[in-house]
Amino acid sequence: MAIFGWLNEAIYLCEAEQRLPVEIVTVTERDDGLSVRARCVQLERPWVAIKAATLHRASVVEGPEGVAAEVTLDV
Repeated sequence: MAIFGWLNEAIYLCEAEQRLPVEIVTVTERDDGLSVRARCVQLERPWVAIKAATLHRASVVEGPEGVAAEVTLDV
């Protein structure tokens, strides 16, 4: 699922640049995955090390107010 690739990029952004995505502004599907534009906040403290988002017990559900995802993060 493309959402997990984006989550792993967001995890990298937190670790490398201390920026946390807090709101997704736009999502565009492409042949090679998703293009996501998000609003970020600067973190004041170092981010806890997270290895990756996994498909284990993952769910993505589309509803009347948008898409909701539940994922497990490997730490």
